[in-house]
Amino acid sequence: RGGSVAIFSTNPESNLNHFLSFYGIRIEEGSVVRAVYHEGFNHPKHALIQNGIVQPFDAKDEQHHPHNAKDTSTSMAFVYPNGTTLSVESPSFTLLSSGSTSYPVYCPVAAAWEATAGSGRLIVVGSADIFADEWLEREDNSILCDVFFNFLLHQVTIDPSLGRCDFEA
Repeated sequence: RGGSVAIFSTNPESNLNHFLSFYGIRIEEGSVVRAVYHEGFNHPKHALIQNGIVQPFDAKDEQHHPHNAKDTSTSMAFVYPNGTTLSVESPSFTLLSSGSTSYPVYCPVAAAWEATAGSGRLIVVGSADIFADEWLEREDNSILCDVFFNFLLHQVTIDPSLGRCDFEA
């Protein structure tokens, strides 16, 4: 039958990688750092990513999603604090990448998996802080939070065939 799981972690040396290997996801070592200065972000590990949306989705609720664009990859920005990259292989797919203004460039930072039979879904994010109080209301992080949890609750569908393929494998 299956349920939904969300994992937010930066620790590649935990048992999580063994669990995630069954889904084609691995938490990598190292950090995502911004390569471009942005006012208000005092630490290089607080990366403002402006072109990192890999999977397009509809922002149907105009009150909570003011961008309301079909392809949000050019209209949304998010803060990725204290995070690491992921390795993503089929059957999983990349949701977010590190974009072009962070290092390493265009590496997966969030991934998802969906069961072909049953209703199981999994989201993995390489930052434990992305939806913390300090960051939730910054940029479009709250919109991402809504989309991710709505995906887990089967209220949003993400079609991996529509995603961009400009990230490193």
